[in-house]
Amino acid sequence: MIKNQNSYQLFLLALTLKIIGGISFAIISVFYYQQGDTFLYFQLTESINNHLLVDFKEAIDTLFTSYSNLQSCSFNPIEPYNYYYARPTTWNFSRFLLVFNVLGFGSYWLTTIIISVFSFVCLWLAYLSFTKLYPNLYKMFFIPFFLIPTALIWSSGILKDTVIVSVVCILIYSISNLLIFKKRIFISVFFIIFSIAILASLRIHLLYFLIPSFLIWVLNYCFSNIKPFTKRIILKGSIIIGVLGLFIIIINFSNGYLAKYKAENLTQTIQEFQSYHTMYADEKGQSIYSLGKMDYSIVGLLKSGLPALNVTFIRPYLWETKNIPTLIAAIENILLLLLMLVICFKYRKNILEVLLTNKEITFLLFFAITYGYTVGLTSYNFGALSRYKILSVLFLSICIILFINRKELKE
Repeated sequence: MIKNQNSYQLFLLALTLKIIGGISFAIISVFYYQQGDTFLYFQLTESINNHLLVDFKEAIDTLFTSYSNLQSCSFNPIEPYNYYYARPTTWNFSRFLLVFNVLGFGSYWLTTIIISVFSFVCLWLAYLSFTKLYPNLYKMFFIPFFLIPTALIWSSGILKDTVIVSVVCILIYSISNLLIFKKRIFISVFFIIFSIAILASLRIHLLYFLIPSFLIWVLNYCFSNIKPFTKRIILKGSIIIGVLGLFIIIINFSNGYLAKYKAENLTQTIQEFQSYHTMYADEKGQSIYSLGKMDYSIVGLLKSGLPALNVTFIRPYLWETKNIPTLIAAIENILLLLLMLVICFKYRKNILEVLLTNKEITFLLFFAITYGYTVGLTSYNFGALSRYKILSVLFLSICIILFINRKELKE
């Protein structure tokens, strides 16, 4: 493949880095934190795996049982851990993890390596999509996908974030195949359906931001030939608003797990996220942050936008770090801030032009800002923030690379 694509020169390096990231995550979890969700996920999955050898049919029946109906099962693996598994998302992730546990022969370390390889494959597909669009930038794109330390560690181990980042990368690959490259149509459609189903079962609110972001990308390509420019913007804006409206209506008429994302329940949901993450950080000795006294009205939440984005992309500050992982995140943020300042001051006259003309920058930046705002608003501790902001930082980093190299792209 190296003869056809220069990016494959970095294939083995990328694979090695992802495996090192997974092993590093396991070492930090086992020897540093010595506790955490990763072990609970693994223990629950392991109990299902072990029961396959005892009563295969019973284990399979339980595996395909929803969280709400688990209490009626004669074999209920969640019962010993019910305090920790009070959410359907954790049960859904544990069921998904079973495949990796079986392939890993019940070993935590081997399962970690296998899931890191799965994550690598997904990231590599998304990386290839961007390198096909911008072949000369294959070395620079390697940095956000495989060289950001916190992302490398927190998206390579047995965590929901690993799978979430992976399926978003599958979406990038599949949509680019359908939209730009016009190839592998059927497998791409399957991957899109699969990815949306996984995201809906693990982190449904992420779709609030992904759907309009990818829609912007699609519309930018579909309507690129429509003139005048104003008419194109109005048409795309109307479609995006319509899709968002439909999505909100579906949420507001839903029940069960989706009910907490209804408009009338959204304030309570945000408060619960903040309270849980603050309590979790306090128990684990992690750094807690605050956005000050919160006003949960629409106007109040909008006013919290800049502080929330500051938390996501700039904090923790060096003096707010309490452990090595947080210190690494702080150093990364300093570098990211410097790059953003360079763009703001050196290229300030061209920022709006580039934002409106480059199709990839538009959709990437839209997602980075909207999801980054939500992450900063709800995490309330820097440990959870390091995991949740991976996608926002990835998208923003790609935007920075495209912006800095905009002259080369035009040529």
